Amino acid sequence: MATNSNRRLSSEIFVFLHGFTKDSDVGGGGQIAKYIASLFHVPVEQPNLNQPSFNEFSVSNAIHVINKLFDEKQKEHHEQIQMNLIGASMGGYIAARYAELYPDRVKKLFLLCPAFGLAARWREFLSDDELEKWKSSGSHSYDGRQLHYSFLVDLTQNHPAYPQILCPTSIVHGKSDELIPIAASQQFIKEQKNKESIHLVEVDDDHHLSQNKKSLELTMGNATNHFSFCVGQSSKKVHQKRPYVSRPFWPYEHHHHLNLNETDHDMKSSRCIHVMNKNLLETYRDCPLCLKLLYEPVSTLCGHTFCLLCLERLIIASDSLLRCPICRIDLTYLRSCSNQLKPNAILHNLFREMYADEYEIRRNELDNERKNIIKKRLVIGNTHQLLSCDYHHKQHEWTLFIKFDNDDQDPNEISEYVKQVKIHLHPTFSPSQIILDQPPFRLTRIGWGVFTVHISIEFHAKWNKSDLITNWFLSFANAGSQKSLEIGFQKSTDNIN
Repeated sequence: MATNSNRRLSSEIFVFLHGFTKDSDVGGGGQIAKYIASLFHVPVEQPNLNQPSFNEFSVSNAIHVINKLFDEKQKEHHEQIQMNLIGASMGGYIAARYAELYPDRVKKLFLLCPAFGLAARWREFLSDDELEKWKSSGSHSYDGRQLHYSFLVDLTQNHPAYPQILCPTSIVHGKSDELIPIAASQQFIKEQKNKESIHLVEVDDDHHLSQNKKSLELTMGNATNHFSFCVGQSSKKVHQKRPYVSRPFWPYEHHHHLNLNETDHDMKSSRCIHVMNKNLLETYRDCPLCLKLLYEPVSTLCGHTFCLLCLERLIIASDSLLRCPICRIDLTYLRSCSNQLKPNAILHNLFREMYADEYEIRRNELDNERKNIIKKRLVIGNTHQLLSCDYHHKQHEWTLFIKFDNDDQDPNEISEYVKQVKIHLHPTFSPSQIILDQPPFRLTRIGWGVFTVHISIEFHAKWNKSDLITNWFLSFANAGSQKSLEIGFQKSTDNIN
Protein backbone atom coordinates (compact mmCIF):
# COMPACT_ATOMS: atom_id res chain seq x y z
CA MET A 1 0.00 0.00 0.00
CA ALA A 2 2.80 2.41 0.84
CA THR A 3 4.44 1.88 -2.51
CA ASN A 4 1.20 2.58 -4.35
CA SER A 5 0.66 5.74 -2.30
CA ASN A 6 4.08 7.10 -3.17
CA ARG A 7 3.55 6.40 -6.85
CA ARG A 8 0.33 8.37 -6.89
CA LEU A 9 1.80 11.24 -4.91
CA SER A 10 4.51 11.71 -7.52
CA SER A 11 1.98 13.48 -9.76
CA GLU A 12 0.14 15.42 -7.04
CA ILE A 13 1.09 18.40 -4.91
CA PHE A 14 -0.62 20.13 -1.99
CA VAL A 15 -0.87 23.92 -2.01
CA PHE A 16 -2.16 26.17 0.78
CA LEU A 17 -3.56 29.56 -0.26
CA HIS A 18 -3.62 32.05 2.61
CA GLY A 19 -6.24 34.65 3.47
CA PHE A 20 -6.21 38.32 2.56
CA THR A 21 -2.89 38.87 4.30
CA LYS A 22 -0.23 36.18 4.35
CA ASP A 23 0.42 36.43 8.08
CA SER A 24 -3.23 35.87 9.03
CA ASP A 25 -4.40 32.41 10.05
CA VAL A 26 -8.01 32.76 8.96
CA GLY A 27 -9.93 29.53 9.26
CA GLY A 28 -7.04 27.87 11.06
CA GLY A 29 -5.55 27.42 7.61
CA GLY A 30 -1.94 27.44 8.72
CA GLN A 31 -2.61 24.69 11.25
CA ILE A 32 -4.48 22.63 8.65
CA ALA A 33 -1.57 22.96 6.22
CA LYS A 34 0.86 21.70 8.89
CA TYR A 35 -1.54 18.91 9.83
CA ILE A 36 -1.82 17.63 6.24
CA ALA A 37 1.94 17.81 5.79
CA SER A 38 2.41 15.74 8.94
CA LEU A 39 -0.43 13.29 8.29
CA PHE A 40 0.48 12.39 4.72
CA HIS A 41 4.24 13.09 4.93
CA VAL A 42 4.10 15.50 2.00
CA PRO A 43 5.29 19.08 1.59
CA VAL A 44 2.54 21.70 1.43
CA GLU A 45 3.47 24.62 -0.79
CA GLN A 46 2.49 28.02 0.65
CA PRO A 47 3.00 30.69 -2.02
CA ASN A 48 2.78 34.36 -1.11
CA LEU A 49 -0.27 35.65 -3.01
CA ASN A 50 0.42 39.28 -2.05
CA GLN A 51 2.74 39.82 -4.99
CA PRO A 52 4.40 42.03 -6.02
CA SER A 53 3.10 43.72 -2.83
CA PHE A 54 -0.09 43.86 -0.77
CA ASN A 55 -0.88 47.26 -2.31
CA GLU A 56 -0.97 45.62 -5.74
CA PHE A 57 -2.80 42.47 -4.64
CA SER A 58 -5.58 41.23 -6.93
CA VAL A 59 -7.24 37.91 -7.71
CA SER A 60 -5.70 37.95 -11.19
CA ASN A 61 -2.21 38.49 -9.78
CA ALA A 62 -2.78 35.66 -7.29
CA ILE A 63 -3.80 33.34 -10.12
CA HIS A 64 -0.58 34.22 -11.90
CA VAL A 65 1.38 33.31 -8.76
CA ILE A 66 -0.30 29.89 -8.67
CA ASN A 67 0.38 29.40 -12.38
CA LYS A 68 4.05 30.16 -11.80
CA LEU A 69 4.19 27.62 -8.96
CA PHE A 70 2.42 25.03 -11.12
CA ASP A 71 4.91 25.53 -13.97
CA GLU A 72 7.85 25.18 -11.57
CA LYS A 73 6.50 21.97 -10.05
CA GLN A 74 5.63 20.61 -13.47
CA LYS A 75 9.28 20.91 -14.48
CA GLU A 76 10.41 19.24 -11.26
CA HIS A 77 8.12 16.23 -11.70
CA HIS A 78 8.77 15.79 -15.44
CA GLU A 79 5.14 14.69 -15.85
CA GLN A 80 1.62 16.06 -15.74
CA ILE A 81 0.73 17.05 -12.17
CA GLN A 82 -2.43 18.05 -10.36
CA MET A 83 -2.85 20.26 -7.33
CA ASN A 84 -4.87 19.72 -4.18
CA LEU A 85 -5.71 23.28 -3.15
CA ILE A 86 -6.41 24.26 0.46
CA GLY A 87 -7.74 27.80 0.69
CA ALA A 88 -8.66 29.97 3.68
CA SER A 89 -11.01 32.96 3.36
CA MET A 90 -9.77 34.96 0.35
CA GLY A 91 -7.51 32.04 -0.49
CA GLY A 92 -10.58 29.81 -0.54
CA TYR A 93 -12.23 31.96 -3.18
CA ILE A 94 -9.01 32.10 -5.22
CA ALA A 95 -8.71 28.31 -5.05
CA ALA A 96 -12.25 27.88 -6.40
CA ARG A 97 -11.69 30.46 -9.13
CA TYR A 98 -8.45 28.76 -10.15
CA ALA A 99 -10.24 25.40 -10.32
CA GLU A 100 -12.82 26.98 -12.61
CA LEU A 101 -10.17 28.43 -14.92
CA TYR A 102 -7.87 25.40 -14.92
CA PRO A 103 -9.98 22.31 -14.13
CA ASP A 104 -7.34 19.94 -15.49
CA ARG A 105 -4.78 21.25 -12.98
CA VAL A 106 -6.84 20.84 -9.80
CA LYS A 107 -7.69 17.47 -8.27
CA LYS A 108 -9.48 18.51 -5.07
CA LEU A 109 -10.42 21.62 -3.10
CA PHE A 110 -10.58 22.06 0.67
CA LEU A 111 -11.99 25.49 1.53
CA LEU A 112 -12.13 27.19 4.93
CA CYS A 113 -14.68 30.01 5.24
CA PRO A 114 -14.18 30.90 1.55
CA ALA A 115 -14.81 34.52 0.58
CA PHE A 116 -17.54 34.00 -2.01
CA GLY A 117 -19.51 37.08 -3.05
CA LEU A 118 -16.74 39.32 -1.74
CA ALA A 119 -17.29 42.20 -4.18
CA ALA A 120 -20.79 42.71 -2.78
CA ARG A 121 -19.45 42.44 0.77
CA TRP A 122 -17.03 45.31 0.17
CA ARG A 123 -19.99 47.51 -0.64
CA GLU A 124 -21.50 46.50 2.69
CA PHE A 125 -18.27 47.16 4.59
CA LEU A 126 -17.78 50.64 3.13
CA SER A 127 -20.15 53.54 2.65
CA ASP A 128 -20.63 55.21 -0.74
CA ASP A 129 -18.37 58.07 0.38
CA GLU A 130 -15.64 55.65 1.47
CA LEU A 131 -15.85 53.78 -1.82
CA GLU A 132 -15.64 57.02 -3.77
CA LYS A 133 -12.65 58.10 -1.69
CA TRP A 134 -10.98 54.75 -2.37
CA LYS A 135 -11.58 55.18 -6.09
CA SER A 136 -10.35 58.78 -6.26
CA SER A 137 -7.30 58.34 -4.03
CA GLY A 138 -6.43 54.92 -5.42
CA SER A 139 -5.76 53.33 -2.02
CA HIS A 140 -7.70 52.11 1.00
CA SER A 141 -6.31 51.19 4.41
CA TYR A 142 -6.99 47.56 5.27
CA ASP A 143 -5.58 46.04 8.44
CA GLY A 144 -2.96 48.79 8.58
CA ARG A 145 -1.91 48.33 4.94
CA GLN A 146 -2.76 50.17 1.76
CA LEU A 147 -4.78 48.28 -0.87
CA HIS A 148 -5.11 49.73 -4.38
CA TYR A 149 -8.56 50.28 -5.92
CA SER A 150 -7.57 48.11 -8.88
CA PHE A 151 -8.21 45.12 -6.58
CA LEU A 152 -11.94 45.88 -6.51
CA VAL A 153 -12.03 46.66 -10.24
CA ASP A 154 -10.37 43.36 -11.06
CA LEU A 155 -12.60 41.41 -8.68
CA THR A 156 -15.79 42.99 -10.03
CA GLN A 157 -15.02 42.89 -13.75
CA ASN A 158 -13.01 39.70 -14.19
CA HIS A 159 -14.14 37.20 -11.58
CA PRO A 160 -17.60 35.80 -10.77
CA ALA A 161 -18.96 35.83 -7.25
CA TYR A 162 -19.51 32.06 -7.36
CA PRO A 163 -17.10 30.14 -9.61
CA GLN A 164 -18.32 26.93 -11.24
CA ILE A 165 -16.18 23.94 -10.26
CA LEU A 166 -16.04 20.29 -11.27
CA CYS A 167 -13.63 18.70 -8.80
CA PRO A 168 -14.52 17.13 -5.41
CA THR A 169 -14.74 19.94 -2.86
CA SER A 170 -15.11 20.08 0.91
CA ILE A 171 -16.03 23.36 2.62
CA VAL A 172 -15.82 24.07 6.35
CA HIS A 173 -17.60 27.27 7.42
CA GLY A 174 -18.39 28.78 10.81
CA LYS A 175 -22.05 29.35 11.60
CA SER A 176 -21.14 32.54 13.49
CA ASP A 177 -18.89 33.93 10.76
CA GLU A 178 -19.73 37.64 10.48
CA LEU A 179 -16.98 38.56 8.03
CA ILE A 180 -18.05 36.04 5.38
CA PRO A 181 -21.44 34.67 6.51
CA ILE A 182 -22.04 30.97 5.99
CA ALA A 183 -24.83 31.97 3.60
CA ALA A 184 -22.08 32.74 1.07
CA SER A 185 -20.99 29.08 0.99
CA GLN A 186 -24.60 27.92 0.92
CA GLN A 187 -25.31 30.20 -2.04
CA PHE A 188 -22.14 28.97 -3.76
CA ILE A 189 -23.47 25.41 -3.64
CA LYS A 190 -26.88 26.51 -4.93
CA GLU A 191 -25.20 28.14 -7.93
CA GLN A 192 -23.29 24.99 -8.88
CA LYS A 193 -24.28 22.75 -11.76
CA ASN A 194 -22.31 19.91 -10.18
CA LYS A 195 -23.61 20.02 -6.60
CA GLU A 196 -22.99 16.32 -5.99
CA SER A 197 -19.23 16.81 -5.73
CA ILE A 198 -19.43 19.48 -2.99
CA HIS A 199 -19.76 18.88 0.75
CA LEU A 200 -20.41 21.67 3.28
CA VAL A 201 -19.56 21.19 6.96
CA GLU A 202 -21.12 23.79 9.28
CA VAL A 203 -19.35 24.26 12.61
CA ASP A 204 -20.20 26.31 15.71
CA ASP A 205 -17.48 28.90 15.26
CA ASP A 206 -16.59 32.24 13.67
CA HIS A 207 -14.41 33.17 10.68
CA HIS A 208 -11.21 32.03 12.36
CA LEU A 209 -12.51 28.56 13.29
CA SER A 210 -10.52 28.78 16.50
CA GLN A 211 -13.11 29.49 19.21
CA ASN A 212 -13.07 25.93 20.45
CA LYS A 213 -11.04 22.77 20.09
CA LYS A 214 -13.96 20.86 18.60
CA SER A 215 -14.05 23.13 15.52
CA LEU A 216 -10.42 22.44 14.76
CA GLU A 217 -10.90 18.71 15.30
CA LEU A 218 -13.88 18.69 12.92
CA THR A 219 -11.88 20.63 10.34
CA MET A 220 -8.91 18.28 10.58
CA GLY A 221 -11.19 15.25 10.47
CA ASN A 222 -12.81 16.46 7.28
CA ALA A 223 -9.41 17.20 5.77
CA THR A 224 -8.35 13.64 6.57
CA ASN A 225 -11.46 12.16 4.95
CA HIS A 226 -11.30 14.45 1.95
CA PHE A 227 -7.66 13.90 1.05
CA SER A 228 -7.23 10.27 2.08
CA PHE A 229 -8.21 9.15 -1.40
CA CYS A 230 -5.57 11.38 -2.94
CA VAL A 231 -2.75 9.51 -1.27
CA GLY A 232 -3.94 5.92 -1.30
CA GLN A 233 -4.71 5.73 2.43
CA SER A 234 -8.43 5.13 2.07
CA SER A 235 -10.44 2.83 4.26
CA LYS A 236 -14.03 1.69 4.27
CA LYS A 237 -14.71 3.72 7.38
CA VAL A 238 -13.38 6.91 5.83
CA HIS A 239 -15.21 6.32 2.56
CA GLN A 240 -18.55 6.11 4.32
CA LYS A 241 -18.02 9.58 5.74
CA ARG A 242 -17.91 11.14 2.29
CA PRO A 243 -21.55 11.29 1.15
CA TYR A 244 -20.84 13.74 -1.65
CA VAL A 245 -18.88 11.14 -3.66
CA SER A 246 -21.09 8.79 -5.65
CA ARG A 247 -20.09 5.16 -5.15
CA PRO A 248 -19.45 3.26 -8.37
CA PHE A 249 -21.66 0.34 -9.32
CA TRP A 250 -18.66 -1.94 -8.89
CA PRO A 251 -17.01 -2.62 -5.52
CA TYR A 252 -13.51 -2.16 -6.93
CA GLU A 253 -13.07 1.60 -7.07
CA HIS A 254 -9.62 1.42 -5.52
CA HIS A 255 -8.38 -0.48 -8.60
CA HIS A 256 -9.63 1.82 -11.36
CA HIS A 257 -6.14 2.69 -12.49
CA LEU A 258 -4.49 -0.72 -12.42
CA ASN A 259 -2.39 -1.53 -15.45
CA LEU A 260 -3.99 -4.06 -17.78
CA ASN A 261 -0.64 -5.80 -18.12
CA GLU A 262 -0.40 -6.78 -14.44
CA THR A 263 0.99 -10.28 -14.11
CA ASP A 264 -1.40 -11.26 -11.33
CA HIS A 265 -4.58 -10.40 -13.23
CA ASP A 266 -5.69 -14.04 -13.42
CA MET A 267 -5.51 -14.36 -9.66
CA LYS A 268 -7.44 -11.11 -9.19
CA SER A 269 -10.10 -12.16 -11.69
CA SER A 270 -10.58 -15.54 -10.03
CA ARG A 271 -10.94 -13.89 -6.64
CA CYS A 272 -13.57 -11.52 -8.05
CA ILE A 273 -15.59 -14.39 -9.49
CA HIS A 274 -15.94 -15.90 -6.05
CA VAL A 275 -16.84 -12.56 -4.48
CA MET A 276 -19.36 -11.31 -7.00
CA ASN A 277 -22.76 -12.91 -7.39
CA LYS A 278 -23.17 -14.01 -11.00
CA ASN A 279 -26.71 -12.66 -11.19
CA LEU A 280 -25.40 -9.24 -10.19
CA LEU A 281 -22.71 -9.52 -12.82
CA GLU A 282 -25.33 -10.29 -15.47
CA THR A 283 -27.29 -7.22 -14.41
CA TYR A 284 -24.39 -4.83 -14.97
CA ARG A 285 -22.42 -6.57 -17.71
CA ASP A 286 -23.73 -4.42 -20.60
CA CYS A 287 -22.62 -0.90 -21.48
CA PRO A 288 -25.51 1.63 -21.13
CA LEU A 289 -24.43 3.28 -24.40
CA CYS A 290 -23.90 0.44 -26.88
CA LEU A 291 -26.02 -2.11 -24.93
CA LYS A 292 -23.32 -4.73 -25.49
CA LEU A 293 -20.85 -6.44 -23.19
CA LEU A 294 -18.62 -3.87 -21.47
CA TYR A 295 -15.23 -3.84 -23.16
CA GLU A 296 -12.37 -2.04 -21.40
CA PRO A 297 -14.84 -0.70 -18.79
CA VAL A 298 -14.22 2.80 -17.40
CA SER A 299 -16.07 4.41 -14.48
CA THR A 300 -16.73 8.15 -14.31
CA LEU A 301 -16.66 10.26 -11.14
CA CYS A 302 -20.42 9.82 -10.79
CA GLY A 303 -19.92 6.05 -10.63
CA HIS A 304 -21.37 4.92 -13.96
CA THR A 305 -19.43 2.49 -16.14
CA PHE A 306 -19.06 2.49 -19.93
CA CYS A 307 -16.86 0.95 -22.60
CA LEU A 308 -13.74 3.03 -23.03
CA LEU A 309 -14.42 3.56 -26.73
CA CYS A 310 -18.08 4.41 -26.07
CA LEU A 311 -16.98 7.08 -23.61
CA GLU A 312 -14.46 8.42 -26.12
CA ARG A 313 -17.18 8.57 -28.77
CA LEU A 314 -19.45 10.42 -26.33
CA ILE A 315 -16.74 13.02 -25.78
CA ILE A 316 -16.31 13.41 -29.54
CA ALA A 317 -20.02 13.67 -30.32
CA SER A 318 -21.11 15.93 -27.46
CA ASP A 319 -21.12 19.68 -27.66
CA SER A 320 -19.34 21.83 -25.08
CA LEU A 321 -21.58 20.68 -22.22
CA LEU A 322 -20.72 17.02 -21.65
CA ARG A 323 -23.08 15.16 -19.31
CA CYS A 324 -23.35 11.60 -18.05
CA PRO A 325 -26.04 9.81 -20.12
CA ILE A 326 -27.38 8.16 -16.95
CA CYS A 327 -27.51 10.80 -14.21
CA ARG A 328 -26.82 13.98 -16.28
CA ILE A 329 -23.95 15.09 -14.04
CA ASP A 330 -21.47 17.40 -15.77
CA LEU A 331 -18.52 15.39 -17.14
CA THR A 332 -16.78 18.25 -18.95
CA TYR A 333 -13.59 17.47 -17.03
CA LEU A 334 -13.15 14.41 -19.29
CA ARG A 335 -12.24 16.67 -22.23
CA SER A 336 -8.95 17.63 -20.61
CA CYS A 337 -7.96 14.10 -19.57
CA SER A 338 -9.53 11.82 -22.18
CA ASN A 339 -6.11 10.54 -23.20
CA GLN A 340 -5.52 9.41 -19.60
CA LEU A 341 -8.66 7.28 -19.25
CA LYS A 342 -7.74 3.76 -18.19
CA PRO A 343 -9.97 0.68 -17.98
CA ASN A 344 -10.80 -1.00 -14.70
CA ALA A 345 -8.32 -3.88 -14.83
CA ILE A 346 -10.33 -6.20 -12.58
CA LEU A 347 -13.57 -5.86 -14.57
CA HIS A 348 -11.67 -6.12 -17.83
CA ASN A 349 -10.05 -9.39 -16.81
CA LEU A 350 -13.22 -10.67 -15.18
CA PHE A 351 -15.34 -10.22 -18.31
CA ARG A 352 -12.58 -11.60 -20.51
CA GLU A 353 -12.56 -14.76 -18.40
CA MET A 354 -16.30 -15.25 -17.94
CA TYR A 355 -17.42 -14.25 -21.44
CA ALA A 356 -14.36 -15.25 -23.46
CA ASP A 357 -16.00 -15.74 -26.87
CA GLU A 358 -18.19 -12.64 -26.67
CA TYR A 359 -15.31 -10.59 -25.35
CA GLU A 360 -13.14 -11.58 -28.30
CA ILE A 361 -15.90 -10.51 -30.71
CA ARG A 362 -16.16 -7.16 -28.92
CA ARG A 363 -12.41 -6.71 -29.10
CA ASN A 364 -12.37 -7.19 -32.87
CA GLU A 365 -15.35 -4.86 -33.35
CA LEU A 366 -13.93 -2.03 -31.29
CA ASP A 367 -10.38 -2.38 -32.56
CA ASN A 368 -11.73 -1.80 -36.07
CA GLU A 369 -13.82 1.16 -34.92
CA ARG A 370 -10.89 2.70 -33.08
CA LYS A 371 -8.97 2.86 -36.34
CA ASN A 372 -11.60 5.29 -37.62
CA ILE A 373 -11.10 7.82 -34.83
CA ILE A 374 -8.60 10.62 -35.32
CA LYS A 375 -7.40 12.22 -32.09
CA LYS A 376 -5.91 15.69 -32.00
CA ARG A 377 -4.65 17.74 -29.08
CA LEU A 378 -5.87 21.33 -29.24
CA VAL A 379 -3.78 23.97 -27.49
CA ILE A 380 -5.32 27.28 -26.36
CA GLY A 381 -3.37 30.02 -24.62
CA ASN A 382 -1.66 33.35 -24.96
CA THR A 383 1.80 34.82 -25.13
CA HIS A 384 2.54 38.00 -23.21
CA GLN A 385 4.93 40.92 -23.23
CA LEU A 386 4.96 43.86 -20.83
CA LEU A 387 5.34 47.08 -22.82
CA SER A 388 5.14 49.65 -20.00
CA CYS A 389 6.18 49.11 -16.36
CA ASP A 390 4.40 52.11 -14.84
CA TYR A 391 2.02 50.48 -12.35
CA HIS A 392 -0.81 52.96 -12.95
CA HIS A 393 -0.46 52.80 -16.74
CA LYS A 394 0.72 49.29 -17.50
CA GLN A 395 0.46 48.15 -21.08
CA HIS A 396 0.55 44.50 -22.05
CA GLU A 397 0.80 43.05 -25.52
CA TRP A 398 -0.78 39.63 -25.73
CA THR A 399 -1.42 37.14 -28.50
CA LEU A 400 -4.22 34.62 -28.15
CA PHE A 401 -3.63 31.40 -30.08
CA ILE A 402 -5.59 28.27 -30.97
CA LYS A 403 -3.48 25.53 -32.55
CA PHE A 404 -2.69 21.82 -32.62
CA ASP A 405 0.20 20.62 -30.48
CA ASN A 406 2.16 19.67 -33.61
CA ASP A 407 1.77 23.17 -35.03
CA ASP A 408 5.54 23.56 -35.41
CA GLN A 409 5.70 20.64 -37.84
CA ASP A 410 2.54 21.40 -39.82
CA PRO A 411 0.95 24.78 -39.01
CA ASN A 412 -1.72 24.37 -41.69
CA GLU A 413 -3.00 20.96 -40.57
CA ILE A 414 -5.56 22.60 -38.28
CA SER A 415 -7.33 24.08 -41.32
CA GLU A 416 -8.31 20.54 -42.33
CA TYR A 417 -10.49 20.36 -39.21
CA VAL A 418 -11.28 23.89 -38.04
CA LYS A 419 -13.39 26.11 -40.28
CA GLN A 420 -13.30 29.27 -38.18
CA VAL A 421 -12.78 30.60 -34.67
CA LYS A 422 -15.06 33.22 -33.13
CA ILE A 423 -13.47 35.27 -30.35
CA HIS A 424 -15.40 37.47 -27.92
CA LEU A 425 -13.24 40.03 -26.12
CA HIS A 426 -14.00 42.42 -23.28
CA PRO A 427 -16.51 45.06 -24.50
CA THR A 428 -13.89 47.81 -24.05
CA PHE A 429 -12.15 46.47 -27.16
CA SER A 430 -13.40 47.59 -30.56
CA PRO A 431 -14.33 45.43 -32.27
CA SER A 432 -15.01 43.06 -29.39
CA GLN A 433 -16.06 40.15 -31.64
CA ILE A 434 -13.56 38.77 -34.13
CA ILE A 435 -13.79 35.87 -36.58
CA LEU A 436 -10.63 34.10 -37.73
CA ASP A 437 -11.29 31.96 -40.80
CA GLN A 438 -7.81 30.70 -41.66
CA PRO A 439 -4.64 29.67 -39.83
CA PRO A 440 -2.76 30.75 -37.94
CA PHE A 441 -5.65 31.31 -35.55
CA ARG A 442 -4.00 34.11 -33.60
CA LEU A 443 -5.12 37.47 -32.30
CA THR A 444 -2.81 40.19 -30.94
CA ARG A 445 -4.00 43.12 -28.86
CA ILE A 446 -2.62 45.67 -26.38
CA GLY A 447 -4.40 46.32 -23.07
CA TRP A 448 -3.93 47.02 -19.38
CA GLY A 449 -5.72 44.13 -17.67
CA VAL A 450 -6.68 40.48 -17.84
CA PHE A 451 -10.16 39.16 -18.59
CA THR A 452 -11.93 36.02 -19.79
CA VAL A 453 -11.95 35.49 -23.55
CA HIS A 454 -14.91 33.52 -24.89
CA ILE A 455 -14.00 31.25 -27.79
CA SER A 456 -16.22 29.33 -30.22
CA ILE A 457 -14.48 26.88 -32.56
CA GLU A 458 -16.46 25.77 -35.61
CA PHE A 459 -15.39 22.61 -37.43
CA HIS A 460 -15.82 21.74 -41.08
CA ALA A 461 -19.19 20.14 -41.86
CA LYS A 462 -17.60 16.92 -43.12
CA TRP A 463 -16.64 16.00 -39.56
CA ASN A 464 -20.25 16.30 -38.36
CA LYS A 465 -19.02 17.80 -35.09
CA SER A 466 -20.67 20.44 -32.90
CA ASP A 467 -18.95 23.74 -32.20
CA LEU A 468 -16.55 23.69 -29.28
CA ILE A 469 -17.32 26.48 -26.79
CA THR A 470 -14.58 27.28 -24.31
CA ASN A 471 -13.06 30.15 -22.32
CA TRP A 472 -9.54 31.38 -21.78
CA PHE A 473 -8.51 33.66 -18.92
CA LEU A 474 -5.62 35.79 -20.18
CA SER A 475 -2.33 35.17 -18.42
CA PHE A 476 0.15 38.01 -17.89
CA ALA A 477 2.50 35.78 -15.91
CA ASN A 478 5.95 35.77 -17.49
CA ALA A 479 5.64 34.93 -21.19
CA GLY A 480 2.05 33.67 -20.91
CA SER A 481 0.40 30.31 -20.43
CA GLN A 482 -1.66 27.67 -22.23
CA LYS A 483 -3.96 24.68 -21.76
CA SER A 484 -4.63 21.67 -23.94
CA LEU A 485 -7.51 19.30 -24.52
CA GLU A 486 -7.90 16.24 -26.67
CA ILE A 487 -10.61 16.24 -29.31
CA GLY A 488 -11.60 13.40 -31.60
CA PHE A 489 -12.86 13.24 -35.16
CA GLN A 490 -14.78 10.30 -36.59
CA LYS A 491 -13.61 9.14 -40.00
CA SER A 492 -16.21 8.37 -42.63
CA THR A 493 -16.29 7.67 -46.35
CA ASP A 494 -17.13 11.35 -46.88
CA ASN A 495 -14.04 12.77 -45.19
CA ILE A 496 -11.39 10.19 -46.09
CA ASN A 497 -9.38 11.21 -49.13
